Amino acid sequence: MKYHVLLAGIFLLGIAASSLGATGMINAGEVLLHTGADASYSAAIDTTTGYAYFGTSGADPVGYLSMINLHGSTPTLVSSASENIASGVYGLLAVTIDTSNVDPAKHYLYIGTATGQILKMSPGTATTPPQVLTTLNPTSNGKVNSIHGLIDTSQGYAYFLNNGSTYIKVLRVKLSDFSDAGTVQIPVGETASAGQMNSMRYGGIDTTNQYLYLTSGVSVLGTHGMSNPDSPEICKINLQTAFASATGTFNPVNGTDYSVCDLSGTVAGTGIGRAGFNNPVIDEGIVIDAAHGFAYLASYNCTSSTTTLNLSTYPYNQSIVARIKLGTGATFPANPVDNVLTMQVGERDMTCGFLDAANGNIYFGTDNTYPAHVYMIHVGDGTQPMTEVCRLDLNIGTAVPYPPLGLVDGVTHGGSNATQYGEIYLRSGVIDPANNRLYYGTDSTPGQVIQVNINQLPSVTVNPVNQTGTSGATVQFTAAAMATLTPTVQWQVSTTGTAGTFSNITGNATATTGTLTLTNVAPSQNGSAYQAVFTNAAGSSTTTAATLTVYSSPALTLPSNITVPATSKNGAVVTFSGTANDTADGMLTPLYSAPPGSTFPIGTTTVTGSATDSGGLTSSGTFTITVQRTFAWFQSQYGLSNPDPVADPNHTGVCQLSGYAFGVNPSAPDRSQLPKMGLQNGYLQISYPKWIDAGDLTYVVEVSGDLQTWSSGPSYTQLISVTPIDGTREQVIEGDLIPTTSTPHRFIRVKVMH
Repeated sequence: MKYHVLLAGIFLLGIAASSLGATGMINAGEVLLHTGADASYSAAIDTTTGYAYFGTSGADPVGYLSMINLHGSTPTLVSSASENIASGVYGLLAVTIDTSNVDPAKHYLYIGTATGQILKMSPGTATTPPQVLTTLNPTSNGKVNSIHGLIDTSQGYAYFLNNGSTYIKVLRVKLSDFSDAGTVQIPVGETASAGQMNSMRYGGIDTTNQYLYLTSGVSVLGTHGMSNPDSPEICKINLQTAFASATGTFNPVNGTDYSVCDLSGTVAGTGIGRAGFNNPVIDEGIVIDAAHGFAYLASYNCTSSTTTLNLSTYPYNQSIVARIKLGTGATFPANPVDNVLTMQVGERDMTCGFLDAANGNIYFGTDNTYPAHVYMIHVGDGTQPMTEVCRLDLNIGTAVPYPPLGLVDGVTHGGSNATQYGEIYLRSGVIDPANNRLYYGTDSTPGQVIQVNINQLPSVTVNPVNQTGTSGATVQFTAAAMATLTPTVQWQVSTTGTAGTFSNITGNATATTGTLTLTNVAPSQNGSAYQAVFTNAAGSSTTTAATLTVYSSPALTLPSNITVPATSKNGAVVTFSGTANDTADGMLTPLYSAPPGSTFPIGTTTVTGSATDSGGLTSSGTFTITVQRTFAWFQSQYGLSNPDPVADPNHTGVCQLSGYAFGVNPSAPDRSQLPKMGLQNGYLQISYPKWIDAGDLTYVVEVSGDLQTWSSGPSYTQLISVTPIDGTREQVIEGDLIPTTSTPHRFIRVKVMH
């Protein structure tokens, strides 16, 4: 019988690198900032109130703090307040926010400036921009510029980083009274093997274990990947010991208060350098996953040329992402490089890293690509290799051709008009994981804030295909979907086919896994259709349905065992027939190990018959064909043609029947093979060879006292022994039951009947 059961597709294990699309990410839209609000280099988000803040760099009097409303489907501009509060204060390069207070009005902004002041600002409202509440002029760091800010509300501190020609400095600000809480300074010449800690620009903080991490930025001698780049490094500062007291400037102890991990090595595990090339440079591409003990560093690109970027040459046209083991103490572990992912050709100049911890993904934007890209990389808990899941290309500009002015990826153009150049130069950003959104600030004119929606609906990558199964068998099938937010799966069934109503499968533990297992598939499932529903926080996506055909084995009828006489020395030609009836395919022709009409040899041959339907199901069985030895075989064996069995055509004294019965060539008889008579203990015995498989011969031992009357059977004779000669003959000894002493005459013979 033919039955139908649905089977869904193939589980997708991976995606070819060349086919990476923007699955799971959508460019939701952008907002243009006020004229003059250019170069957004820092940002902070208040997810409790739904506002983000983007600070711009620039020389006096240029610079703005843009407050962005995140409540709608796309971002809108609340205000773009000039930060030029006082003469000589500009460059909002380090925006942080304290959201720990239950009162949203006290979610204060703490902003480091290019001129050394730290601003404390109100968060603003839906109708009023943030206002400067007070200004801190720190003394412990010599009032140097801030280029990056980090905040630890669990301990009540904000940290502002700066790199100078002599020291890398980290200023600590106490939030409760907005005071200078000391500065740690690390000499620029400090090394950890061969590296130099020039241009430590960006970092992250492990608030649980109280470590602050910095990475080496672009070269001090070159810019954005030009010549003489720094050795790629990551620095760990112990926040519990590096600040010796509440105030002052501190010179921490290398190996105790801080340590530097040089990543310039080219040996796997020791570094991310590439033999024969300048070292990769890390700019803003750093993500700290403290929960799993890793840092993720994405490279900017560099070249050996002092004037020209090698735009189309590996490795300068491909960034890398390195997973670095942070270790548990004050120093980094040996062989800290856990995994390195090489991006695709043209994926370079990576910046702005974010962690979506709940889903095990990290995101990076790009600088100097036209347009900008956003990459999603799955890292999980760090136990599996990193995988580039997808890439989103942002919007291009109006320039024709695009990019304008003959620009290619890797080259910065100072004009960067937002209308002409599109969405480019991602230099700051924030993540809102609860609402599955990224927001990027651009270094364009004017600046833009771009919203990228992540963790979108699951995208079905492989739909079900029709499959077959056997009645009573176990059937497994899979379906696959890609999603940045891990989906659940629920299998559904329609008992009336693909056009019917589907309902969730219950009572089967595999119905909520990627592989559904159906055991003992039954005819009642004929025509049933199955589909998988993938669901995440964004919604559900359903595969198409497919059908499974369940085949039952063909009903096979074979001949009964056949016995035929031999017609020649080769045996006999035997014809036979069988049938096979399959409810799916109808009547089938059985196949045999020896087809009908074959010549079968003397003896018994086992013939196997089978029938296979289009579903691959086979029924098989056996029967035997026995070809018995005959007088015709004997004549064919020795080339005899006289049909009379008792004829002696060669005049040897052995007739044809005797030769046949006792296996003797009548043309040259071996008389030792003929029956022999003997006397044993007073009784006559006769010994003779006998065919086992001769179907037309009967051997009977007879006894007589007068040669006139002959008697046979158990009352007159007895079987004494049977000894095999070979596989076709046996030697038989039979004896008289009347002793020779009881009668004057006794005779014994073998009568052969044909």
